[in-house]
Amino acid sequence: MTKEEYFKYELPLIEIPAGIWKLNVYSLKEEHILSWIEFLIHLEKIESVDIDKITLKPLEIFS
Repeated sequence: MTKEEYFKYELPLIEIPAGIWKLNVYSLKEEHILSWIEFLIHLEKIESVDIDKITLKPLEIFS
């Protein structure tokens, strides 16, 4: 299996329609020492954004 085939299978791209989305990220309560951290990502389509309600710094993505 090539690297590209692996990523297509393990990390498929999700087509998200254009618009404003609220991204909610949750992690499991229980941590397992020998396994990867698992996350649940929930997207909510919203009509507008109240900038004053945003309190977190932007996330940095490393690849």
